[in-house]
Amino acid sequence: MAYRVILFDFGETLAQTSFDVWGATYLPFLRRHGFRCSQQQVADAWRKAWEGVDTLDGVEHPAYSTSAEAYDTWRAQIEQRALAHLGIEQPSSDLMAGILDLQDRRRYVLFDDALPTLAALRERGYRLGIISNFTWRLPEIAEELGLAPYLEHVVVSARVGYRKPHLQIFRRALAAFEVAPDQALLVGDSPLVDVEGARRAGMSGVLLNRSGTHAGYEPTVRDLSALLELVGVAS
Repeated sequence: MAYRVILFDFGETLAQTSFDVWGATYLPFLRRHGFRCSQQQVADAWRKAWEGVDTLDGVEHPAYSTSAEAYDTWRAQIEQRALAHLGIEQPSSDLMAGILDLQDRRRYVLFDDALPTLAALRERGYRLGIISNFTWRLPEIAEELGLAPYLEHVVVSARVGYRKPHLQIFRRALAAFEVAPDQALLVGDSPLVDVEGARRAGMSGVLLNRSGTHAGYEPTVRDLSALLELVGVAS
């Protein structure tokens, strides 16, 4: 099948957003507020807080996706659980506001293969987009990182009210591009959330396995440059 649209996950696919990166980001902020903890403790706290959020069928929160403020209400519940894992049971309003702002304003780092891959695909006529479980500001973050010139649509869970692998977020992406499911390919780092979610929606999926931890999974690429050969762009 000749794909017309290629969609990318954002975190750990195009940019580094792991919990270990969160730990490095949040640690100085928490220490300025008088809390003594290690980077690993912070990373583990946020990892545990998010473990109970997603389900095998995805998450629905349309009532919290009517505005950035509404979404922050939903996200604050998760941030509070993370802080509780650090022993911070009753965070002040200033601390919560700072935590919420920190994730949105922090500096994200693109993987080296992100922009060259998007540029090569775009040059060959592929229509590109992002589909991600991420915060409200992802469209702005994509622009700040230089991704916007290559993208037609950024479909983010915070704004559509559904988190992958929920079928609705994939359907929203397909509707935005006005293509049939079999004309779209998704590339992401999660076998369940990205690849299997896309397949359940009738799309194709490719696992980006940068760490090599998903042995035997097919189709798999170890970096985004390998995707070019897979879709017939590389010479």
